[in-house]
Amino acid sequence: MLTQSLLTAHVIFGAIVLLLGLWIMLRPKGDRRHVLIGWAYVISMWAICCSAFLLVTFHRFSFFLMVVGVLTFYFSFAGVRVIRRKKDGGEKWFDWAVSALTLAFGLGLIGYGIYVAFLVQGFHVLTLLSSIFGIGMTRMGWKDLRFFLAPEGRERQWWLYQHISAMGGS
Repeated sequence: MLTQSLLTAHVIFGAIVLLLGLWIMLRPKGDRRHVLIGWAYVISMWAICCSAFLLVTFHRFSFFLMVVGVLTFYFSFAGVRVIRRKKDGGEKWFDWAVSALTLAFGLGLIGYGIYVAFLVQGFHVLTLLSSIFGIGMTRMGWKDLRFFLAPEGRERQWWLYQHISAMGGS
């Protein structure tokens, strides 16, 4: 019963995210409606991530669902936070924490890929996927942390590029 409810919620929020994402990409940017639709998108995306993590934890472990859940949370969180960082003038402790956790998760995926390679004594698809996702997530977390440490070298519209790439990645 719980699993079916989680799957239903996951699918419903997924459909909402697809529709809102398409709508927000096609509309003019920066007005009040963009902000409202954007928040609905992010809340729906976080609901998808929560349902994915609950499914992975209580129903059946899925490597793919776990990694995609972490990636989509990271991208949607970063997309929101870049706008806040622009307005507030700096990073908060949770910006640092999410970036450090993303870096650590990426390193963990690389380590898991190496572990699987040694375990099977050869090639396995999880070795490849863990390495690709792990390298990508490690680079994203490291890039964020370096960016936080060097605020004086930022381009004029740094926030716009980061917002678009993060929300597009989500």
